Parts: sequence; structure tokens; C-alpha cells
Amino acid sequence: GDLLGSANLVACDLPPRPGLTPWLAQLFVEPTRRRDGVGAALVRAVLERARQCDYARVYLYTSETLPQYYARLGWRVVERLPYLERERTVMDYEVGLWSAPNIGMQPTAFGRPAAEPRRSPDKQERQART
Repeated sequence: GDLLGSANLVACDLPPRPGLTPWLAQLFVEPTRRRDGVGAALVRAVLERARQCDYARVYLYTSETLPQYYARLGWRVVERLPYLERERTVMDYEVGLWSAPNIGMQPTAFGRPAAEPRRSPDKQERQART
């Protein structure tokens, strides 16, 4: 299959904040698959892995317009700080809050609504066909 994207859960991604751990890092989605829900699916996978490892909170840092993207997924701004000559936004997500927008939703086929499950016809429907 084709690589759609990748994301990592790392111990430390922002040297000025070594006490914060773990971090969602290096989120990448193949440009042709952006806006298909691949990024949100990868974020969900990283958060699930953090939960399995008994972390209560996950951090990330980003810049430019991406804080708005993560805010829609339920992340909150912790602080803004200069790093590598740019302003960065540090955000966090409480792993136990699965009710946050888009994170707690039922799985979809990368942003497209999941197909309705096929149900078996009940006894009356089977009899009506005969």
C-alpha cells in the first residue's frame, strides 16, 4: 500500500521544555491525502498509544495556522514561546478526554463517513421475498 502519513510519540520534542512528556511529533500527511482525515486518524492513533502507556497528557508544538487545526481536534494552548527564530505554540491534550471534538468520534475511512453496516434481513423480510 501507499504511505499516507506518519506521526510519532516521543519523550521530548522541545528542548526548552524538557520536563514535558510525551509529545506528538513529526506529524506528516502526504500532500495528496490532506483534508481526507488522515492527520486526525494519525493523531488519534498517537493519543491511543499514549493512553495505553498510561500517560495522562500529551504535548505538541506547532506554529503559523496549525494551532487552529489542533484546537479543532480538542487540543488546548499551553503557551507561546520563541524557538528556532519563530514563535511556537505549545499545546496539550488530556488523554482521558475522549469526548473532545473529532477525537472521540467513531472511526471513519480517513475522514469519509464510514459505510453503514449491512444488516441481515429479518424473518418478515425474508418471508415477504418468497
